Amino acid sequence: MGKHIPQWQLRLYAVLAASVIVFAIAALLVFSSAGSGTGHVEASAPSSTRVPTPVITTATPAILEGSDDQPTPSPTTPTPGPTLAPRLEARTAQAPGTYRFINYCNSSRELYWRWAGVPDKAVTLIRGASIDMKFSEFGTSAMARLGASVDATLFEFNWDGSRVWYDLSVVPVACGTNWDFCASGTHSSFNVPVSVQVAGDPAPSCVDVFCANATCPSIYQVPNSHKTHDCGALAKFIITFCYV
Repeated sequence: MGKHIPQWQLRLYAVLAASVIVFAIAALLVFSSAGSGTGHVEASAPSSTRVPTPVITTATPAILEGSDDQPTPSPTTPTPGPTLAPRLEARTAQAPGTYRFINYCNSSRELYWRWAGVPDKAVTLIRGASIDMKFSEFGTSAMARLGASVDATLFEFNWDGSRVWYDLSVVPVACGTNWDFCASGTHSSFNVPVSVQVAGDPAPSCVDVFCANATCPSIYQVPNSHKTHDCGALAKFIITFCYV
């Protein structure tokens, strides 16, 4: 006689069998779906919507009060100091026993010079330019001026081998002995302001001379007015035309 199987056990077997069948069917459906098509999964096409490129900005760091991390100030162009007139700059480089003639007028000018028995010599000086000459290059009774006309503000000088005798003059060339014609204030050969600056000789007779207009009191305006000065052999003269 066969073994008796309890009723509950039969029901369990039935449930397990049904579960196996359901699982098998589900597996067949999954494998069937995955196997369809070409077997290659295509990447989806990109969206037609353009993604905006982010704008990168550098944030300004915050400065905490009392912090050493302070912003560096923008550099500023320093204001240039006043430009020294060429006649003052020349003092540091000029050799003793020389004249330095400087044109400080607004345009190029002709510097003329001569001495007794020698005709005019000339050179063009642009504005701010200068020329140096030794005492020994000139003969006696020399003079220098700007412009071809001798009716001009004259620097008169004479080198005697040991000293230079000099003055500024606005005495008209045609004066001669006609004192009425040469009387101060009635006629003048003044054409440009001239200064004579000297260095290298402390003697009281070696002094600067200036003439800014036709009535300069310290220069020759009439003959024999005794406005001559003198300096030694190591003196340096700076004669500036249009110094003002």
